[in-house]
Amino acid sequence: MKLSQWSLLLSSLIALPSIADTDVYLTNNSDQPLTIQVKHEGSDLLQYG
Repeated sequence: MKLSQWSLLLSSLIALPSIADTDVYLTNNSDQPLTIQVKHEGSDLLQYG
C-alpha cells in the first residue's frame, strides 16, 4: 500500500467516530405526556440534564 493510501485510510478511521449517529426510540404507553431532556457535549456518552 502506498503512503497516500495509508494516509487516507488512517484519516477515515479517525474521522469515523465523529460522524457516527445514535438514534433513540421511546414508546409512551400511558395517557401522560412524555418529557425527556438530554445533554450531550462532545463525547460518546449521553448525560442526564
